[in-house]
Amino acid sequence: SNLIPIRLIDKLINFRFIKHINLIRFDIFKIALNLIKNRPILGWGATTFPLMYLAYGGSQESQHAHNISLEIAYNYGIPVSVLLTSLVTIIILQSFKLIFIDKTHSSSINKAWFASTIVVGIYNFTDVTYYDGKLSLISWILLAGLKSMLDKSKERIS
Repeated sequence: SNLIPIRLIDKLINFRFIKHINLIRFDIFKIALNLIKNRPILGWGATTFPLMYLAYGGSQESQHAHNISLEIAYNYGIPVSVLLTSLVTIIILQSFKLIFIDKTHSSSINKAWFASTIVVGIYNFTDVTYYDGKLSLISWILLAGLKSMLDKSKERIS
């Protein structure tokens, strides 16, 4: 009891993974989508999600939509979300093609760079870790690295 708090032990023993992950996340996603439907073009503005989530029937406190695309659509509108998500998706797909299909940039470092970008992307689609400054910076550095690789491949063609 000196090393591990009793409340933590209780939570670990009584934790129901399926109940907590599925129901809470689906509730957050459902309410976020309904809120996005109400203001699809301009969104609701940053930092309003916790209040709006509870006002629209949220079951417990949530600070964000737990998905980067939903979060951007909620805060700034669907056009901004589609634009940013498309930009990131295009960079990732084109990089995948260069590294794994064309094999023009199939070095181990490029594969590791690509894998790191995918891991950060998955984190942001399952829980918005972007708001941590270090992870935000890492996200953009990884995307910039993939974009740089794409630019170098275009220089070789020219």
